[in-house]
Parts: sequence; C-alpha cells; structure tokens
Amino acid sequence: MREAAQASREFKFTALLHHINVELLTSSFYEFKKTAAVGVDRVTWHEYEQGLEDRRPTLRVG
Repeated sequence: MREAAQASREFKFTALLHHINVELLTSSFYEFKKTAAVGVDRVTWHEYEQGLEDRRPTLRVG
C-alpha cells in the first residue's frame, strides 16, 4: 500500500478493510507489548492470550 501511495500521489484509498483478516489480527496481537497496562476491560495480555485460539473463529472482520 505504501508503495502504491508513493508511486501515484493521485491514488485514492477508499477501503482498507479487505486487508484485515484473522491471521493479521492474531499476528498483531502477538506483537503487542506483553507487559503493557491493562485495557479498559481490565484484561491483561496474558489473560487474553488464554483461549485465543478458541476465540479466533469468532473474531469479526468487517
């Protein structure tokens, strides 16, 4: 995407959601800082990781 944007300044991005999938969400999760503060739901990274594989099919993308 970056290359397309740099190659043509007139190029317009209208939708990027089709680039997001369960595999991307999973790999992004594992890139998070494991010792970061808890979120608003008070769930830690390690707590969320437990059962992640079971929840993957239920992740909504788009």
